[in-house]
Amino acid sequence: SAKVPASPTGGAFYSKSEFHIELPVGDQSLKEAVVTCPGGAVPERLKAEAGGGVTFYFGGQCDSCPLQLQCTPSANGRSVHLHAQEKLIQAAREFQKTKKGREILRKRLIIENSLARLATHGIGQAKYVGHDKTGFQLSITATVVNLRRTWNWMAAKPEGQMAIAA
Repeated sequence: SAKVPASPTGGAFYSKSEFHIELPVGDQSLKEAVVTCPGGAVPERLKAEAGGGVTFYFGGQCDSCPLQLQCTPSANGRSVHLHAQEKLIQAAREFQKTKKGREILRKRLIIENSLARLATHGIGQAKYVGHDKTGFQLSITATVVNLRRTWNWMAAKPEGQMAIAA
């Protein structure tokens, strides 16, 4: 359960999250989604993408909209893209806001930091061929990383606490 990135903010313009988006229920296509802009307009046309996503285009409706300067600088009007997995993405973002979701992400943070520490020591690329040799490489690298963390921890302690820790 990796963290789902937050929805882009849109900078000085309305973000996608400020549009009212009603996703289709069940197995219906994303073409059935209803997208309404903050000004109340609905898209003039849509384009289905090869991967299953859909882009909705507001086109000329933006020309007469009083919110245009807050929405888009484009002369062609605003567009909103829905990812092929939009339902899952939105559900995951909502789950991340819950207490249980935050607990899971905190546990993942510990693992990600450990993996990043190993990666800085070259564990992303096997130096040897075969499971035994690459397993040995991982063990040696993990040992070095753990010893280094211990040395750093010991070095950060004041002199009086060094004898107690040893």
